[in-house]
Amino acid sequence: LIKAVLYNDKSVLENHHASASWHLLKSDEKYNFLSNLELDEWKRFRYLILENILATDLGKHFSIIEDFNAKVFY
Repeated sequence: LIKAVLYNDKSVLENHHASASWHLLKSDEKYNFLSNLELDEWKRFRYLILENILATDLGKHFSIIEDFNAKVFY
């Protein structure tokens, strides 16, 4: 229930995984394989990773497929 409130009941598990991954990455320098990236590269990487984690929400599966098909087939 606490995580649901924290993430406003939206993609709760996915948001938790995204948050946990960044906490782990920042918890110890030995885990931070991104430390040598330029700021713009780091921002782009973070955006892509978050988008991919959030895309695993099966509640959004059909809208994601619909958007994908609209871009690919039209």
